[in-house]
Amino acid sequence: MTTQDWEVIKQLYEEKFGVSGIQVDYIAVNEILKLTVSGISNEKISNFVGCDTEYISSTNHSFLGFKGWNRDLDINPWNIFCRVHGNKMAFEKEIWDLTNLLDSGTIDLAYRLCSIYNNIRKEIKDFYERS
Repeated sequence: MTTQDWEVIKQLYEEKFGVSGIQVDYIAVNEILKLTVSGISNEKISNFVGCDTEYISSTNHSFLGFKGWNRDLDINPWNIFCRVHGNKMAFEKEIWDLTNLLDSGTIDLAYRLCSIYNNIRKEIKDFYERS
């Protein structure tokens, strides 16, 4: 599908259903973003969704400002983020309790990615609540 085709689809959704173009984008890439914030590598995501790794990396960069994980993390940051209701201190503590394989920079990055994805999730939820 070309970029022009995608823009036509987004315009159709906006006119027909009152859905913003960004919400259509979010819905289209939600699975990739959720797998990324869950600590899955681009290669595994690529195999799972059937897209090449460059597309996965590009999608992550466009929506999360991060090109993706080179290897799987040994924990699921998104699961922890949800369990602690986004509380950063509790997030960090739980990760430190679960593993010593991540440095503080990686933990901060994982928290930031989860926060961004949480906002995207809210946008998607708004779409479905209006439908």
